[in-house]
Amino acid sequence: MVSTIILAEGSDPVPAVVLLPRGDYTVRDDWGAHATMALGASGSNTVVVEDVFIPAENVSPLAEWGYSNFPQGTHGTRSTGNPMYLGQIQSLYPASLAAVQVGAAWAALDAYEETILTRKRLYPPLVERYKHEEGQGIWGQARATIDAAQSVLLTAARDYERLGERWASGDLPSFEDWVALGNVLYASCRLSHEATELLFRSVGSSVARKGLPLQDYFLVTQMSKAQIAEHVPAITVMTARAHFGLDLNIN
Repeated sequence: MVSTIILAEGSDPVPAVVLLPRGDYTVRDDWGAHATMALGASGSNTVVVEDVFIPAENVSPLAEWGYSNFPQGTHGTRSTGNPMYLGQIQSLYPASLAAVQVGAAWAALDAYEETILTRKRLYPPLVERYKHEEGQGIWGQARATIDAAQSVLLTAARDYERLGERWASGDLPSFEDWVALGNVLYASCRLSHEATELLFRSVGSSVARKGLPLQDYFLVTQMSKAQIAEHVPAITVMTARAHFGLDLNIN
């Protein structure tokens, strides 16, 4: 499944997703091995599609599923009867990002704790950092922020389930309901980034050494932060436009 743009003379470009059989594309081995600042273990690679015919039944314009509340259901709901398979991308996509970011933030807190349990302060009193209020305050602030990020994520997951139950009962959630859920999930990502950045800059210069776990967790969140920055302006505006009944297309 790849994203594309449908170009037609005399009309605006149409974003779409297409399904391709494995023989119609190639995958370049251009990720991993420190080719990027994070995601070294990711299966992500560049996908190349050249001179391929795609039948209409394998093409799904974004407007048909990205901006829909699915009054007729989807292939997934019709085959399983489970409203989870509505697959509203405006909430599912940021949920997939938020789950990873919250997990990375918890891992960063664990790594920070391991450090302050053994390393002493550089200035008096020369005690282990966890015994001093400075280290305690940073740990406590990060913990509260990560707890908040996780609460947002878990609440959103329950809300997604409830929206599906409403749909199954015939009380169709609006598009605003779905996109607002995605909007709040990006807030979970931002909280995770805030906590991880606090821990990274507070642990000491030794974290600059390549291969340290806290550095890895920080880089994971920073790479995602750049990606999320592209989506947040669009989804915040889209949420407002859905609420006020305006055109959802963002130029």
